Amino acid sequence: MKLEQCIDVAKEYLGEEFFVGLDITYSLADNPNALSITRNDKEVKIEYGQLASLFRGLTLIKEKHSQKHYSLAFHRNFKTDGLMLDCSRNGVMRNEKVKEMILLEALMGSNRLLLYTEDTYQLDNHPYFGYLRGSYTKEDIKEFVDYGESFGVELVPCIQTLGHMYQALKWGPLHHFKDGEDNLLVDYPETYKFIEDMISFCRDCFKSKEIHIGMDESTEMGLKRYLRLYGHKDRVAMFSRHLAKVMAICQKYDFLPMIWSDMYFRLNSQDEEYYIKTPLPESTLKLVPPDVKLVYWDYYHDDSTYLNMIKFHKQTNNPIIFAGGSWRWKGHAPAIETSMVFTEKALGACIDEKVDEVFITAWGDNGNECSFFSALPVMAQASIYNFIGSNSEEDINSLLVALTDETLVDFKTMDLPDQPAKKRLAPSYNPSKFLLYQDLLLGIFDCQVKEDFSKNYAEFAEILRKNGNKSKRYKYVYENLASLCKFLSYKADLGIKIRNAYREDNKTELAKSLATISMALDSLNAFHESVKNQWMMECRMFGYEVLDGRLGFLKNRMISAAERINDYLNGKINKIEELEKDILPYDGIDYEVQCNNWYRIVSPSD
Repeated sequence: MKLEQCIDVAKEYLGEEFFVGLDITYSLADNPNALSITRNDKEVKIEYGQLASLFRGLTLIKEKHSQKHYSLAFHRNFKTDGLMLDCSRNGVMRNEKVKEMILLEALMGSNRLLLYTEDTYQLDNHPYFGYLRGSYTKEDIKEFVDYGESFGVELVPCIQTLGHMYQALKWGPLHHFKDGEDNLLVDYPETYKFIEDMISFCRDCFKSKEIHIGMDESTEMGLKRYLRLYGHKDRVAMFSRHLAKVMAICQKYDFLPMIWSDMYFRLNSQDEEYYIKTPLPESTLKLVPPDVKLVYWDYYHDDSTYLNMIKFHKQTNNPIIFAGGSWRWKGHAPAIETSMVFTEKALGACIDEKVDEVFITAWGDNGNECSFFSALPVMAQASIYNFIGSNSEEDINSLLVALTDETLVDFKTMDLPDQPAKKRLAPSYNPSKFLLYQDLLLGIFDCQVKEDFSKNYAEFAEILRKNGNKSKRYKYVYENLASLCKFLSYKADLGIKIRNAYREDNKTELAKSLATISMALDSLNAFHESVKNQWMMECRMFGYEVLDGRLGFLKNRMISAAERINDYLNGKINKIEELEKDILPYDGIDYEVQCNNWYRIVSPSD
C-alpha cells in the first residue's frame, strides 16, 4: 500500500470527522526516535523519525481535536516495541484481525509485532506439523508482513526450536524428533534438519532480519529419551551446544536470533527457578554466545526483581530485550489491572536501565478463552511509556478513547469476573474459570466460594452488559463476560446449597435446586453462544471444538446432576454418593487459589 492509502485507512479507523478541514503535512525527521506535531488553526505539521510514529501523530491529532493551537514533541524511549501475538494456544487469529492489530499498533506508534507460532505454520515436508490447527500459510504471513511494512510495523517470526513442541511431537511421524513430550531431541542430526525447515519457512515469508527461536521452559531437556540414547551430559553445555547449532542455521538464512533467557538461569538453580537472587556463575556466562539477544520475560512482579534481573542479564554483555505481559491467559476474563501494575514497574526499570527493546506478550494458555483485544490497555500503557516515559493514566485513557471510544475504566470492568469478592486478590486467582467448569456434585472448589459471590456476579453481569451496549468495537467481548457472570450468578454457590440441603435432609430445598439448575442451563446456553460469537470474530474455527466440548461437557454434567437429584427425591436411589463426601480446600489452600487446567477443574479422576 502507498503511504497516502495507509493514511486514509488510519483516518477512516479513527474517524474521518476528526480530520475534515485540516491541512496536514508530513516530513521525515533526521532523528529516528523523534516525533513532533504542531497545529496552527487549520494547518498541522507532523515531523516523524519512523513510519509508526507518523501514525501515532494522526492519533494525537484526534486526541487534541478540540485544541486549535499546540506544539508537541516526543522522543521514543524504545528502539523497538510492540506486541507478541500468541497464535498457538488453541486459537489462531483470523487474517483480518491480525491486520487490525497491526493497524492498532501503528496508531499507538509501536513498530514491531512478533507472531508466536509453535506449530501453526505449514511446513511442506511435514504435513502433521500444525495439522488441523488452523496453521498459517506462507501467503498468509506475507500478507501480514506487507501490511505491517506499509504502516511501519515489522513482523518478526517467533517460533520454538527446543521446548513447547508438544502439539507437533504428539504425532507419530514426528516422534523421532522427541526427547520428552514437549522437547526436541538435542544432538540428534535429524532434529537440525527439522529446525532448518522451520527457519527456511520463516525466511521465505518474513522480511525481518531478526527471529525469535524460543527455547524457554525446556526443563526436560536431556532427561527423557536423550538420557536413554546418549547418557547423562552436562545440561548447560548441552543447551549451549544446541543453541550454537540453531544459530548456525539462522546465520545461513540471514537471521539474527533472540531467545527467551530463562534456561540459563533455570539450569543454575536447584529448583529450576528463573527469577533467582544471585548472578549467573562465570562458568555459564562464558557459554553465552555474544551474537544472540536475550529476552528477559517477566509478568509477575511489582518490586525490585526487574532491576535485579536486568543487572544479572547485563553481566552477559549480550543485547537485552524485555518482554512483559498482558494477562489474558487464566480463563475467559483478563487481568488488566494486575497487568498494568506489573508493567508500570517493569517498563520503569527498563527506562532506568536503558533497556531499549521491549514487547508485551499476550499468551492464551489452556484454550485461548479470552479476547485478544483485552490486551489493548497494556499495549496503550507501553506506548505511553515509549513516548512519555511515565505511567500517565490520563494519557493512557486518552489514547484508548481515541482508538476505541472506550475509557480505561470501561476496559478494566473486563476484570470483574475474577473479582467476586469485589476486590483484586492474588494475580493468578481465577474463580470465573474454576467456578464455571467445576462439577456441581463434586464441588472441588466449593471451599473457595464466599457468601456474596452469586449476588456480586449478578451485579457484574449488568455492569458488563451496559458497557457492551455502548461499545463501538467490542460489544461481543463485554457480552461474553456479562453472560459468564450471569451464569455464575446461578452456579457459583449452587453446589454448596445442594450439598447443604442433602445433608440436612431438606428435600424442599433440594427440589428448589432443580429449578435453579434449569435457569442456569438456559443461562449457560446464552454464554455458550457468546463464546462461539467471540471465537468466530477473532479466530479461525480450528480450536473452537475445545471450548465447544468443554461447555457441552458442563451442560451434560448439570443435566446429569439434576437427574440424580430427581432420582433421589423420587426414591429411585437412596443416596447421592458424591454429596456424602466432605469437601477439602483445593490444594490445601483456603481461598485465593489458581487453577487454569480444565482437566484438573472438572474431575480428580482424570
